[in-house]
Amino acid sequence: MKRMKENVPSLTKEIERYKEKQQRVLNVKPIWDECKRIESEIPNLENKKQDLEQQVRDLQDDIEDITSTVSVLETDATLASKSRSDVALYEQCQKELKKLNEQIEKLESSRDPDARGKILTFIFNI
Repeated sequence: MKRMKENVPSLTKEIERYKEKQQRVLNVKPIWDECKRIESEIPNLENKKQDLEQQVRDLQDDIEDITSTVSVLETDATLASKSRSDVALYEQCQKELKKLNEQIEKLESSRDPDARGKILTFIFNI
């Protein structure tokens, strides 16, 4: 019994240490649980990351295609703008050509059909 009484203070201290240790463990438990939850989410997050990276690559390809198309359209617009004066000149020449053809037809219809033969005969007889 005497020996038990001597061990009581030592045992009381040890019990206090265990209680403190238990409290620290209880304080750490929520953090531990959160770490486990996060670790379980990592594979899903990695898959989402890969999906997003693929989407970024696809969008970059789309941007490159659109940029190329815009460049071609801008070049076409520049050429079209520069060609306006050529088109106007072409249309003016077409009108003039039509007028000249009409004048030729008028002259051909008004001339003597035998005149060509007479001119050729005259030229060869000279």
